[in-house]
Amino acid sequence: MNNFVLRFVSSIFLFLLLSFLFNKNYIIFGCTIILLLFFALWEFLRLLKFKKTREDSKAKNLYHYFLSREKIAGFDFFIIFCIVLLCFFFLIFEGSNFFYLTSVFFLIFLYWATAKHLLKFFGILYITIPFFILIDMKNGLNFTSDLILIIYFAVLTDVSSYLVGNFVKGKKIFPRISPGKTISGSIGGVIVPCLVTPFILSNFIIEIFIFSFLFSFITQIGDLIESYLKRLCYVKDSSNLIPGHGGILDRLDGIFLLITSFYILKLFGFNPIFF
Repeated sequence: MNNFVLRFVSSIFLFLLLSFLFNKNYIIFGCTIILLLFFALWEFLRLLKFKKTREDSKAKNLYHYFLSREKIAGFDFFIIFCIVLLCFFFLIFEGSNFFYLTSVFFLIFLYWATAKHLLKFFGILYITIPFFILIDMKNGLNFTSDLILIIYFAVLTDVSSYLVGNFVKGKKIFPRISPGKTISGSIGGVIVPCLVTPFILSNFIIEIFIFSFLFSFITQIGDLIESYLKRLCYVKDSSNLIPGHGGILDRLDGIFLLITSFYILKLFGFNPIFF
């Protein structure tokens, strides 16, 4: 019960923070993006540092709670600073030629900074791209509807997977990657959004069903990607920034991949908006 209360209170603050992304004030929106990006990158680079510490250490009893004592290197802070600075340029020059020039510079810098460390390269890219996409989407006509839809499917998939999995139980789907996830929970995380969403949005039933299935599936894949990363780094949570929930990466795991997939669909002419 105490853990439930803690998670509930933390959820209120988390939703309050995410609500700033809907703010019409561009400064508030930009500060929220930069804040979330900074801590997401900090968590990821600290996980990699802990992974190296764990593998280099002769002490076999170095458990995941030692992560809280881990400090990232000065060069990693430099990487975070440069990426946040590039994000700032994205916010200022979005839509201009300089915006696209900055994108190219980001890829070149990232390739140089990670020094052929593929996990670090793809991890930073995976985390950073959704934030840049949100900046690009901000000035679009349907930004509010798009973001509501993304958060809606991420939350509904996560909640339905958790509830169905705990009620039905059964075999684990990928025990080595995510010990808590069951086959029943994964199926429930796809079926429940497909059944609930058409009742909320009465138009375009077939399209709603298809996109509900797709978005729920993508959300779970994103969750598994983050779980796999944590298993590689020998930890249960990405950090303890959010009491009862873990870290920023733990809470935004499914949203990262969903934002990127949603954006790609719109680039190809699909418009999954039903409002």
